[in-house]
Amino acid sequence: MKQLNRTLFPLTDIEVDDIILAETRVNVSCAIRFSEPPISREAQATLTNLARRFLPAHPSDGLLPIRVSKLNQADLDWIRDRGASFANYSNDPGSARHRMGQLFNVACSALAAINVLGDDKSTHHVTAKVPSLTSFPLRFEFRLEEMSSESGWTVQRPADVWIEHSSIVGRTLIKQTQFSFTSRALDVQLHTMISSHQSLQRAVRRHSRMDNGQRVVDMCVKLTRAPTGTDPVYELLAGEELFAEFSATYACRGNDVLDKVYGNADRPIPQRQVPYPPLPRSVTIGSSTFQLRADQIHALELGGEEHPVLAIQAAYGTGKTVVGALLAARLANPGHIIVATATTNTAVAQFADTLLSLSEYRHLNILRFVSDSALVEGAPTTDVDLHVILKGLSANYANQLRAGEESLCESYARGRELIENTIFHPERTLFLTDEEREEYRIAEKEISDATDEAVAIMFRVRRPSIVCMTTASLLNATSRSGIFKAHLLACRVIIGDEASQIPEPAFVAMATRFAHARHIYIGDVHQLEPHVRCPRSSTAALFGAKGLMELLLHTRVPLAPLTTTFRMHPALNDLPNRLFYDGSLVSGADPASRRLLLENCRTPNPQVPFVFVDTVGTSHRSPSGSHFNEGEAQTCRDIVQALTARQIPASSIAVITFYKEQFRLMEQYAEQQGIALHTVDSVQGRETDIVILLTTRTDIEPARAEFLDDKLRMNVAITRCRHGMFVLGRMTALESLPVWSRLLQWARERDVIVTTTTLPDLFD
Repeated sequence: MKQLNRTLFPLTDIEVDDIILAETRVNVSCAIRFSEPPISREAQATLTNLARRFLPAHPSDGLLPIRVSKLNQADLDWIRDRGASFANYSNDPGSARHRMGQLFNVACSALAAINVLGDDKSTHHVTAKVPSLTSFPLRFEFRLEEMSSESGWTVQRPADVWIEHSSIVGRTLIKQTQFSFTSRALDVQLHTMISSHQSLQRAVRRHSRMDNGQRVVDMCVKLTRAPTGTDPVYELLAGEELFAEFSATYACRGNDVLDKVYGNADRPIPQRQVPYPPLPRSVTIGSSTFQLRADQIHALELGGEEHPVLAIQAAYGTGKTVVGALLAARLANPGHIIVATATTNTAVAQFADTLLSLSEYRHLNILRFVSDSALVEGAPTTDVDLHVILKGLSANYANQLRAGEESLCESYARGRELIENTIFHPERTLFLTDEEREEYRIAEKEISDATDEAVAIMFRVRRPSIVCMTTASLLNATSRSGIFKAHLLACRVIIGDEASQIPEPAFVAMATRFAHARHIYIGDVHQLEPHVRCPRSSTAALFGAKGLMELLLHTRVPLAPLTTTFRMHPALNDLPNRLFYDGSLVSGADPASRRLLLENCRTPNPQVPFVFVDTVGTSHRSPSGSHFNEGEAQTCRDIVQALTARQIPASSIAVITFYKEQFRLMEQYAEQQGIALHTVDSVQGRETDIVILLTTRTDIEPARAEFLDDKLRMNVAITRCRHGMFVLGRMTALESLPVWSRLLQWARERDVIVTTTTLPDLFD
């Protein structure tokens, strides 16, 4: 083995971010082997059962490569060109695509691995409470001590369980977690999966005991791999053969899209045979009518042309989702489905709700797909979510159903109601009879096939004009075994919202999978890129997580800018306009309609609803590597109390933190007060009346402050409010950072800086 497992160069030659070639066996399976033959079948069975008591190796363990070698000079030159002008694409599109696909696979594999690098890999021995032996699914409740963070123990993540003295390992799902910031303890509730419910139930019956009136069981538990296809999308893309069945010579829109973006010769744009209806000059949303601005009308005009790919560069508050929804509604044609996608369920739900609010297009059938796991995690719902539509088929479309379909739809609806009880109302399934438990078990077992059949019926009796879903769900649902494989691949238009967060490989995957679709992407190149847990300058991020808007704005793709912003008080627009947009933004908001903070707080500058608070307190680094600051948190609580004391609704206030540990510190207080709490990286696409922004750090080394001083992250942070904002931070620390120093200079010029000592004067 030593001769086989060798490198062809000294290991000291490898540097961070190097790409190397590794040769390994694929599809390696695990088996129980004995060094000596067992003396009998009984002995073999005994040894095998003993071996099964060990939990399987953690799935993130790597495979030992047979051979490792460096890239040759030609490969290195090709990668260098790919990161620059990508001239190789024009020279040989077929070869360039093949290599690009491989590079995406490598980068996305690395990003997927980095995402789980901090996951808990320990096997924990715990004594778990079992609330009821008759529940379905069976529950286990326990506490993990001395945890630095959640460490991957998140809702809907699988975990393996071994009941002590039993002979099986069963798969469960995490249903609830609660991390204590002070005690560093993590409370976990697991639910058995259908495949392991009965075996784990038998093991608990046999090996549990009563302790002070509570049934408990000793067991080992270990976190396992998250399912492929969940967000983020990198793991799904890591194994995607992007160009396996897609030829560069095939005459289709997908090739037009790729050639337009990556620089091959332009193909002529086909002319539309039947023109779209005349462009509106106003739009009615609900009961309100709004005049469209010239930049919005221009975007709609370009969207109505037959460009293979179009970019709409839309700054915050410019009505980009309304423009995207109008485009989708106007382009909808009978028989042709339009797909609207974004990277988050929140953005997708907002897009679907905007479509539903367009008064002139209420005749369109809208469908929004959201997974059960996302709903459990708190994703917003809409009236057109897939499970809602499917449950109503028998009641709403009875006269269109064929023989046998009505009973099938009713059966689906009954089964779905049972499943939703287990997912959203687990308290209802805590104490069940044997008959009830069996009914739930059968429903969970059969719901997948029933869903496929109900979806096929829906596409016939209520064919959607527009389907809204996250990018990860879109790629997963149209894969070989996906729920929409037979229904969406012929779509003619893909509209991507919040496109700065769509990674480049996902765009290529959509272009090759939906070969007949043209693409329209709406986003802001000055806002956050796809989320990664490594430096943006790393090889994995450069080739696997480049934001789509950044890619498109450096090509010859037609561009429609939206520059009139309606969100913030005009005095606040001046800050991001100066820092990030080179003065290109125009304020469309009436200052008289943005005075909630000015009328309830004596801001240092009565014309500017902005306050920078130079805070006391010291930041600390947590075991997870994040940061928290109790002094800053207390100042934040004081501001919230002062605002609510002036009858400002808690629903009008949001606290935004840069650091996850500060988020945890504020979490319980925010929940008690009923105020919104977000991290900067999760708040893009949201807005509220008054924002309190927490910077937290007081011990900043400028050379290692890439996260806090990132201009894209800061732009998102300071553009979420409508009426005003407070920024909390240590001036002496922030002044050492290039972007923050410019913000502080702006604040000095407007005389809006206070200290924690003078802060109470603003509310006297």
